[in-house]
Amino acid sequence: GSTILNAEQTGPVVDTGKSHFSRMADLTITGGSQGGINCSSNTGSMFNTCLITGNQNDYAGGGVICNSHTTTVFENCVISSNTTSESGGGVYSSLSGNLFTNCEIYNNTSETGGGVYSGRSHMIFRDCIIRDNETEITGGGVTLWRSTTQLVNCVIEDNVSDCGGGIRLTIDDRSKVTNCIIRGNHAISEGGGINCEGSEPALTNNLIIGNSSGVTGGGFHFRYASPVITNCTVSSN
Repeated sequence: GSTILNAEQTGPVVDTGKSHFSRMADLTITGGSQGGINCSSNTGSMFNTCLITGNQNDYAGGGVICNSHTTTVFENCVISSNTTSESGGGVYSSLSGNLFTNCEIYNNTSETGGGVYSGRSHMIFRDCIIRDNETEITGGGVTLWRSTTQLVNCVIEDNVSDCGGGIRLTIDDRSKVTNCIIRGNHAISEGGGINCEGSEPALTNNLIIGNSSGVTGGGFHFRYASPVITNCTVSSN
């Protein structure tokens, strides 16, 4: 972005607090030590054409933190090279319903949910690219837990995790993955493309191709799960 906001490791770069209907555009948001953007308890804010990069957090949420029923909109943003020692290297969400459109989320790292972690949330990711993220445990690209999040027309590729290289859906998750390409992801143990455990996701019109796993389930791995799979192509995994 044309304006650089650098917290120089003194806290979050942007904290919207309980503000309403703020709009921020063309920003580079970097140097946060408690995440890049904290939009907890916020309603109606919008970030457009922002670069959120080089932030870290010892707790959840390296790039973006969305808690407590937030409804923030991100359009045409890049969320890259952020890190956390817990969940959500790029984006962390709990109890919120945010919208991400035409965003690219890449090169983020965490323990779970390298690109995105969504817990008990209803988020929408539309026309997004989630790539080259990495976790130590689960969900290299995306981890969804007890959520009704939607991934629509997204590309999820070249992410790495121990379990669920591309997407991990777990514990009563009922998210929807529709018209997505899930490609080139790798799991060290199980579920290179998608890993479902104790979840009931709807997987519709997806291409799941070229994913790999070191142990089992290059394309899919299911355990105690009841996914509804419709018109998906699974190839070369």
